[in-house]
Amino acid sequence: MSTSSNTFQAAVMRQKGGPLQRENVKLDSPQHGEVLVRIVATGMCHTDMVARDQIFPLPQPVVLGHEGAGVAEAAGPGVRKVAAGDHVVLTFLSCGQCRACQEGAPAGCERFNDLNFSGHRHDGSHALHDHADHPLNDRFFGQSSFGAYAIANERNVVKVRNDAPLELLGPLGCGVQTGAGAALNALKVSAGSSLAAFGSGAVELSAILAARAVGATTRVVDSGSLTYRRYRGHTLTVQDTNPVSRRSAWHPGAKYMSSPLAARGSSISATHEDKPYADQYLARRP
Repeated sequence: MSTSSNTFQAAVMRQKGGPLQRENVKLDSPQHGEVLVRIVATGMCHTDMVARDQIFPLPQPVVLGHEGAGVAEAAGPGVRKVAAGDHVVLTFLSCGQCRACQEGAPAGCERFNDLNFSGHRHDGSHALHDHADHPLNDRFFGQSSFGAYAIANERNVVKVRNDAPLELLGPLGCGVQTGAGAALNALKVSAGSSLAAFGSGAVELSAILAARAVGATTRVVDSGSLTYRRYRGHTLTVQDTNPVSRRSAWHPGAKYMSSPLAARGSSISATHEDKPYADQYLARRP
């Protein structure tokens, strides 16, 4: 896989809300600072569905996917961090030069939208083309990992041990860091405190594990599905509670609360009256 004459299959979205169709696509060789990755596994995140439904607009046709994990096949000029054969996890792309990046907060990169949602490189070129050589919008979160291969940038490729299970590591690129970061960096959950997580997806489970890591007690309130009651050996307490319509969702024993409901269009906020129930509240945005 070194030239654009090589083909493989990727899931292409060609219309709003449409199916992700398997198509034969072509991929250019990695350019300066880029890494060609053979995708072993990729997560399916709610944000992929948000993009599919054009809740935030993306140019079409496009290849989505932003929780990829795989093996580096080739590196373009200037790449030093990884080499062919390295096992890697892909995450979002940042510029590395703006103030937020320089201060260690790449999620606040001033060029975040351009780098992750424009559908092309900074020079306007595309790494992906369809079977008729028409360009496909790519670079979704700097990777577009819904395919057998992806072109990423050295900045959003994270090397992992070769014995790490790549089929499990994809969500590290989004869901795990979102949940753990919410607990550790945004809510600043502390030892002896408690966390109520509304939901049982990768984000909420990662918030729970991060809370456990700092010595907090944990309570999970699931708004519907009772799946994933056990995660990596930890038994979770799950209540089938609707946090929108029932006040009992604001559990008086939980100092911190984390929820993905804002991403689903629900409106939840902690009012002054709710203060005894939650000192802080975080609703994850899509």
